[in-house]
Amino acid sequence: MKHNFHPDFNKRLVNKSEIARLLGISRPYVSMLMSGARKNPEMLERIKSIIKQQLKKV
Repeated sequence: MKHNFHPDFNKRLVNKSEIARLLGISRPYVSMLMSGARKNPEMLERIKSIIKQQLKKV
């Protein structure tokens, strides 16, 4: 199941490499979580939280 992320994410205001660095996980794993290829609800919520925080800074 693909997840709906904030549309600004696709504009590269927040990038997967930065999310991975902040969470201490790999960029490919971030991609798999965001695409729904991997399931980890807790980590997905952490990703969404980081995106929201970063977008507030803009």
